[in-house]
Parts: sequence; structure tokens; C-alpha cells
Amino acid sequence: MKFTLGVLLGATVTAIIIHYLNTEEGKALVDKVKKDAEEVSDNLSELAENLVEKGKSIIGKEGSEIETAGETIVVLV
Repeated sequence: MKFTLGVLLGATVTAIIIHYLNTEEGKALVDKVKKDAEEVSDNLSELAENLVEKGKSIIGKEGSEIETAGETIVVLV
């Protein structure tokens, strides 16, 4: 009984959300969230690059290999 009510409630809430997201307001919300997510991603990439540059300057090895894309930092001292 509880399981069936849970499934029905979940399906109802999902239907309401899908209906809202198909309205103009919902589409505007999705566009805003996408735009904000892109901005956050860009800011985090820039922050990571700045941190790598600061790390290079602290170590003093401008030619050391530090990979940011693979999230692996290898410093040969």
C-alpha cells in the first residue's frame, strides 16, 4: 500500500514538473540554469588555470609538467 502510494505520488510530482518545464516560464528557467551553469564552469576553469600558474611560480619550475585537463599534477623537482 505504501509503495503504491509512493509510486503514484512520484508520478504525479513528475508530471507536474514536466508540465511546468514545457511552459514558457519553465523554458526560461531551464535557459537561465544552463547559462548560470556555463558561467560557473568558465569561472572554475579560470580559477584552476590561475592556481596552476601560481603553483608553477611558487615551485619556480616554469617548465615543469602540470596537467590541468587530466586533473593530474606532476612536478619534477
